[in-house]
Amino acid sequence: MCNVNYLLFAYHKIDWYGYKAELKDKYGKVQELLEYKDYNKNMGNDYLFEDAFGYFGKYFVEDIVADLIQKFRGKKIKEKMKIISFINESISIKKKNSFKTRFIESLFLIDAICQHIIQSNQISYPSGKGYSEYQERIKAVITYLHIPFKEVGFSYSKTKIKNGKLLWVITDYRNQIAHSNIESNFSWERSFNQYVKVMDLIRRLVLILIEPKHQKIPYPEKLT
Repeated sequence: MCNVNYLLFAYHKIDWYGYKAELKDKYGKVQELLEYKDYNKNMGNDYLFEDAFGYFGKYFVEDIVADLIQKFRGKKIKEKMKIISFINESISIKKKNSFKTRFIESLFLIDAICQHIIQSNQISYPSGKGYSEYQERIKAVITYLHIPFKEVGFSYSKTKIKNGKLLWVITDYRNQIAHSNIESNFSWERSFNQYVKVMDLIRRLVLILIEPKHQKIPYPEKLT
C-alpha cells in the first residue's frame, strides 16, 4: 500500500470545465501537480461536484486512488499524454451545450481510443469491402479486452452492409452524419440512449488503459 495523500477539485459551471489534482507524500509535500481548465477564473467551492447518487463514492477511497495513481505514473510519457488527452476530451464532451455536438464528438472519441488500443497491441480486425471498419475496430477491442457485449449494449439498426451484417445504431448514425446524408431512420431521441452507452464504454476503456481491475468505476453523475 502506498502512503499517498490526494486532493481533487473539480470545477464545473455551465460549460466551463477544469480540475486540479495534487499528489502528496506522507509528509504533505506535493510530489506532482496536474491541472487543466478552459477558463481564466477559478469557480470556487460553490461549484465543486457532489456525488448525489452514491455509486461513485465507494470507489473513491485511498487504496483505489493510490493504485490508479501508481499505475498511471508507471506509464511511459507518450502513453501518459494519450490517457490525459482522452480524459480531457471525454469530460469536455459533457460541457457542450448542444447534444448533437456531444453525440458526434463521442463517436469520434471512441474510435480514437480504439485505434490507439489496436495499434498498441497489434490487434487485427476485418476490413475492406463489405465491412464497416469503424464498427469492426470497436468490436475487436471489446473482444480483445474480454468485455461482454451485453455490458456494452449497443443497439442494432435495420441498415445492412454488403456482407449482410447489421450496423449498430451508432455506426449507422455516424455514417449518416459523416456523409451529411441524414435518412428517415435517424432519431435524436434514440441516439441519446446510445450516447450514454458510448460514454460508458469510453470511461471503461480509459480506466483499462490505466489499470484494468478498476475498469468498472462508474461516473460520479448520471449522463442524462
